[in-house]
Amino acid sequence: MAEPWVNDGAIVTDSYGGLPLKRISWSAVFAGVIAALIVHILLGLLGTAIGASVIDPQQERNPLEHIGTGALIWTGVSMLIAIIAGGYVAGRLAQREGALHGLLMFGVSTLITLWLAFSLATGIIGERI
Repeated sequence: MAEPWVNDGAIVTDSYGGLPLKRISWSAVFAGVIAALIVHILLGLLGTAIGASVIDPQQERNPLEHIGTGALIWTGVSMLIAIIAGGYVAGRLAQREGALHGLLMFGVSTLITLWLAFSLATGIIGERI
């Protein structure tokens, strides 16, 4: 079924049978991925600065005792904020079907993050063997 919509005052009819791949704006998806990565890097730097300023090695006996829990919570929260920001950017830049673009941004961002993590892990393991 053809879907008509208005584009610059003219009514346009969807003539390709509703294939979702033809309606995807990959530039919006990659802009969302870049925005998510930038937000995640900035929040990571902020968390590092806050964590480094909280530690006082001369006053405490074991200053790194609870830093792991705080770092884990901050990493999870910053990842969620970054994905939300990237999904918002991808959805707003898409001309239609913003939720699909946000979901694609999440998938592409996850694939890139996993690739970077595996590259780092194999680089560390490869140096020790």
